Amino acid sequence: MNSIPETTLVPNQGNIISADDLLDYFENYLIGDLKNIILMADSKPETDDFSSFNRIAVPTAITIFSALDILGLFIRIEDSTKLNLKEIGATTENIREAMMKWDCFGLNEYADETRESSQSRDEFLDIFFKCFVEVYRHGMSHSFFQKKSSISNNKSNEDLKLFWFDNNGELVFNVRKFYLCFLGFFGSLRNEIKSNEVFKNSFESVLNGYYCNSTKCDFQSFVEKLKSYYGNSLNSNLDVKLNLTASMSNTNPQTTQAPGSII
Repeated sequence: MNSIPETTLVPNQGNIISADDLLDYFENYLIGDLKNIILMADSKPETDDFSSFNRIAVPTAITIFSALDILGLFIRIEDSTKLNLKEIGATTENIREAMMKWDCFGLNEYADETRESSQSRDEFLDIFFKCFVEVYRHGMSHSFFQKKSSISNNKSNEDLKLFWFDNNGELVFNVRKFYLCFLGFFGSLRNEIKSNEVFKNSFESVLNGYYCNSTKCDFQSFVEKLKSYYGNSLNSNLDVKLNLTASMSNTNPQTTQAPGSII
């Protein structure tokens, strides 16, 4: 495997982190990890212990949800003066903003095909995202999630839609399509950053406000406590950089509903 150059996101006195810095970081690490996960998922099992269902669907989906949450926040909020804990923790709104920004996930078409005739598209999407995040993002993150007949990362699903019904009539969340759509979203975000100065400035304002916000955990203080507890053996690893801090999402346990309740 090719080595990835070190990328640091370290606060300084000026404009702390540029949008390009952040996206390079995501490209090297998050996208790189996802591509390796997909390679593993598609590899031929060496033993019969790995069934055809073992496609690492849950780790793939959770990784993408996390990225959509934080990137959606930076897209959704206009500038850092409007950043607060409530907005940071608005996971459903953040994910919706990211997934709908350039419609890379095909949800406008999905809404028009699926909604009741009496529903507007926005009304359908309000219900969809509440259920989608509650069932899949929170369900996989905070409680046991039954994978069979509800979530799939099989390579053969690439040409199928984000949601489809299997032969038993069970709703299936197509994680392989979710992954491909996410790559398209990430490319659209990069293009927007390059071509739209107003969007870039807004994105960077919220990005830098997020990592400097006094209400965020003091990551460097945490590092110092680790050093104090474990001694100098950690210094070589912990001195070099301040990586992305953990997203302040809601960590309360959630109850997973039946996936079929999305429609």
